[in-house]
Amino acid sequence: MLIVAFTWIILSVAVGLMAERRGRSGLAWIWVAECVSPLIAAVVLALLPNRLAAFYPANVEPETGPPTGGPRPFRYRV
Repeated sequence: MLIVAFTWIILSVAVGLMAERRGRSGLAWIWVAECVSPLIAAVVLALLPNRLAAFYPANVEPETGPPTGGPRPFRYRV
């Protein structure tokens, strides 16, 4: 039983990380995955549109930033 609970928590955290990468609230999705099911939450999350796609279009790639770790400018792929 302990293994099932541990696996449930690990998969819920994985759903939260997936949500963060898609521009959504990771903590909210961890909570949803804990209450419902990590599998169902992951499927619903995959069906929702990616919120970060508007900020990072497919034809833009980040350039390497200055060695001081400042902001990275973007350049368009040709």
